[in-house]
Order: sequence, then C-alpha cells, then structure tokens
Amino acid sequence: MDDEINGYLDKINKDLGYYWWKRYIYSAFWSNISTPINLSIVVLTALTTGQSATDNLISKELSTILGSVTLFVSIFNSYFKPHEQLMLNQDILQKWALL
Repeated sequence: MDDEINGYLDKINKDLGYYWWKRYIYSAFWSNISTPINLSIVVLTALTTGQSATDNLISKELSTILGSVTLFVSIFNSYFKPHEQLMLNQDILQKWALL
C-alpha cells in the first residue's frame, strides 16, 4: 500500500514539476522577446519622426528602410502579442506554484 501511495506522489510531483517548468520557460522566452521588441519600436519610431521633423537627421533611403522595419516589427508585435503572452504564462505559473 505504501509503495502505491509513493508511486502516486512521485507521479503527481513529476507532473506538477513538468508543467511548472514548462510555463517558466515560456515566461522567460516571452520576457526576453517582449522588451526588445517594444524598445525597438520606440527607437525606430523616434528616428523616423526625427527625420520627418528635421529633414536632415538621416538619409531619405534609410528613413524609408527604418519605416518599413518599424511596420514589420509592429505587425509582429500586434500579431503575437508578446507582452500578453508573458502575462498569461506568468499567471499560469503562479497558479501552478500555489498547488
């Protein structure tokens, strides 16, 4: 009887550990993606806005390239929503930790 109970406890501990680490890794991934994407959008937008305002900050060709890159990074940010993914995974991680 004790062996059976210990088997169940080991199974529960392994399952809880697996799902907790799974969410921990997901949270770490989205954390490392979310901040650089948002920062790059801010910096690229500031550069293109500065070019529009001064007309001599960067070249027109570079401004066009930066505008295109900003568009694609913004689309990626809107589609994958890394900040929301991070918050969702951290919430699930906290729920697993409370079990």
